[in-house]
Amino acid sequence: MECGYNSCNFARLLSSIGNSPQRLWNVKQMLSTSACPPQTNKAKRGISTQSDRCTRCNLYVETPDHVLVECPAARTTWSWIWRWCDLPENNFNTIEETINYAANWGKCVKKMRILISICYDTLWWIWKARNENVFKKLCIPPTTVADNIQSMVYIWIKHRSSIKAKNWAECCSNPLT
Repeated sequence: MECGYNSCNFARLLSSIGNSPQRLWNVKQMLSTSACPPQTNKAKRGISTQSDRCTRCNLYVETPDHVLVECPAARTTWSWIWRWCDLPENNFNTIEETINYAANWGKCVKKMRILISICYDTLWWIWKARNENVFKKLCIPPTTVADNIQSMVYIWIKHRSSIKAKNWAECCSNPLT
């Protein structure tokens, strides 16, 4: 099963993260290969599974869009992220919709790049939480995932970005101001 993220616009967005941390390249690799839907790909690799259901909610088939955007745990994390960025809550159904929203948001290129990085960071941390659940049987709450995102975005802005460094309190209130 292919991930299906081959549209020119989405591919351009994925290739534009060159100045972002390594974990965002890991998200790019995950989304651009067939490695992204783990439960559906396990069967193709000859690994038996009891179910093709999402390991976090056990309600739907585990696909990249479900795990990273649609799953209730992912939606809770995204809801927190939208509130943190002082943006209206968006219930996107695909990864592509989420990234395209960030790429077309606002008029300030620097703030748009921060939002794109936040979205990629969110995808990475949701994926990491999912893997902790699958491989270590740890259930990481969506609020903890969101706290990790907030910390990593602050570190990235402060140490890796050409954008003026913010202090922790400013970043905690809204990373886009």
